[in-house]
Amino acid sequence: ASDTQIELIHSPEHIQSIKEKSGRVEGGFGDDDTTFSQYAFDIAALAVGGTIHAVDKIMLGDIESAYVLCRPPGHHATRNKAMGFC
Repeated sequence: ASDTQIELIHSPEHIQSIKEKSGRVEGGFGDDDTTFSQYAFDIAALAVGGTIHAVDKIMLGDIESAYVLCRPPGHHATRNKAMGFC
């Protein structure tokens, strides 16, 4: 997914913060109990992008149904905060 697509849900500031933290070898923290590893932003963007692609294919009539098997990182997050360790 592009930053523009992700910005439909998360603020540009939040996106930049996660990019910076997930660019470090040691990763980072979303909140007090939610950690993530290096490349977490890239993994999240792939999960979102795959889901968007599946929906686009359905809406275009290219396929009748799709099953996207992913657990998108940040699925408990708010617009400006990562949270929700499962």
